[in-house]
Amino acid sequence: MLMDAKGKRFFGVDETGARVWDLLQAPKSIRELVAVLLTEYHAPLAQVQEDCTRFVGCLLAAELVEGVPDDEI
Repeated sequence: MLMDAKGKRFFGVDETGARVWDLLQAPKSIRELVAVLLTEYHAPLAQVQEDCTRFVGCLLAAELVEGVPDDEI
């Protein structure tokens, strides 16, 4: 369970979402997240990319993570 920065909304996450959250404790690009997830889950590349991009987008929108330019990672 995650809560937004203002403490007004809660977000339930599944096992994969929890893994992404764990991986994001250190700055990572979507590409890096996808690479790790592909080694841990049996799913097609396109699906992992789409799901990861959507989930990270939700985290950004809820201000649960901050985005940084790729050259800063």
